[in-house]
Amino acid sequence: VLNVVNGDKEAVDTLLADARVKAVSFVGSTAIAEYIYTTGCAHGKRVQALGGAKNFAVVMPDADIGNAVSALMGAAYGSCGERCMA
Repeated sequence: VLNVVNGDKEAVDTLLADARVKAVSFVGSTAIAEYIYTTGCAHGKRVQALGGAKNFAVVMPDADIGNAVSALMGAAYGSCGERCMA
């Protein structure tokens, strides 16, 4: 079973401590990724915690620059920073 859960620190701590939860995956800031990794591992969980990511793009020399810029702007700012492009 896969569940996507959004929540505050209390919700995160509850998931990390619950023995029924076998694994967690997180993408976000480095500080929170480190917290989730350390706490989850201490509770015997399999943890995937990705923090501090950068979003790279490669635009090839023969690309349609206008189309590439439009796509990149939408990808970068389309959700006001509330979406991960991982």
